Amino acid sequence: MGLIVPLVLVEAGIFLVLVATGELAVAAAAAGFAVLAVMSVVLVWPLVSGVDSIRSWIVRRSGLPDLEPPGLRRGPLAPQLQSVLHAVSHALDERDTRIVGLARDNDHLLDALTAPVLLVSNESELVRFNGAADRVFGDLRAGQHVSRILRDPGFDGAIAAGLGDGLSSVVEVVVTRDHVDSHLVLDVAPLPAGMGDAALMVVCHDVTGARRTEQMRVDFVANASHEIRSPLTTLIGCIETLQGPARDDADSRARFLAMMEAQGRRMANLVEDLLSLSRIEIREHSQPNGEVTIAPLLCRLASTLHFEADRRSMTIDLDIPESMPAVRGDEDEIEQALYNLIANAIGYGRQGTVVSLAAGVADRPPDHLRVARGRLAWISVTDRGDGIEAHHLPRLTERFYRVDKARSRERGGTGLGLAIVKHILSRHRGELHVASTPGKGSVFTVWLPAVFHENVMKSP
Repeated sequence: MGLIVPLVLVEAGIFLVLVATGELAVAAAAAGFAVLAVMSVVLVWPLVSGVDSIRSWIVRRSGLPDLEPPGLRRGPLAPQLQSVLHAVSHALDERDTRIVGLARDNDHLLDALTAPVLLVSNESELVRFNGAADRVFGDLRAGQHVSRILRDPGFDGAIAAGLGDGLSSVVEVVVTRDHVDSHLVLDVAPLPAGMGDAALMVVCHDVTGARRTEQMRVDFVANASHEIRSPLTTLIGCIETLQGPARDDADSRARFLAMMEAQGRRMANLVEDLLSLSRIEIREHSQPNGEVTIAPLLCRLASTLHFEADRRSMTIDLDIPESMPAVRGDEDEIEQALYNLIANAIGYGRQGTVVSLAAGVADRPPDHLRVARGRLAWISVTDRGDGIEAHHLPRLTERFYRVDKARSRERGGTGLGLAIVKHILSRHRGELHVASTPGKGSVFTVWLPAVFHENVMKSP
């Protein structure tokens, strides 16, 4: 009715003017006015009613996307308006579908990123995050203030600079979860307008491995320097003694020369192990493609180390199936790895005990292995020694790590033997597993990809 009343008033005004000027008789004016008023109501009222219905539909549709457009059944323009409304409704439905699809795709893309990502609002509250971020920080939820996610002055400053001055920042933080520290580099960058509630993006890069590697290199240099300095100091002391008080003393000279020989051999072994480790590391990403037959290799090693075992009244026992397949690898490197393990078993086993060498094939390797799935060959070296405490096991393959430093140096160990084994197996896409019981001994098991031919049967 809001539009009809003004139209009727306009029509009445026109007729009054015509009557006043004598252009139209009063009766005729009244009749014309009545006709026009009726036509206005007949023609305009359906249109006005339709406009009101359309306005109401538009307002309600913003909250109810599936709301159907109103039906317009009266008035000459109703069919055209109804057609336009259905077209508009269809276009809006398609737009809503695209928006929902884009939002879903964005969520999938965000979750597909391996790097943790946080989206932060102007109020420093978490808007969105991906699964990687939830795994790193834990217990994330939308609306959470970022200061409750990570308490770090550098991070707080980066957020403030991004929201206040629109500046990008890079900051390194340490996140502790379940008593484990993770080093993260955070890229904090402002987002352009039109990104919804999100004003900042925080992308996290895990550099824990890099930081640990840096620390290992620092420790390696320090340990290598110490390992070389110790025999050098002994050598220099012996030389000075031989040049002075022991110059004419045959017994002292013999004793000091023996000490010098032992320290010289220790240095030679250390240098050889360092060079060996360096050569293996250079080629670590190049997997060898040769074939190594395990049975004759183990027999050869047992024969080589037979005299070392005899000196300690020990024996070497072999249990190798006739159907033992070959393994993929470099024979010299695999021999070096197994030699180190067997020599350790002889050196750390109790006198008069047995060192057991066994081999076989596993169709289903244990779940704890990180090597590729498939049939693997295994070679185990078992000693009957004092065993190793559980807290030492994760660090056994670190360079220069020793469980018993005095005993290791006494038997001429460099502290690099198991590190060499680890890197050799890494190059061969294999793995070393250690199990030990204090007071009873240890089992070192090597896992390597097996090579099967038609004439080679699987071991039981």
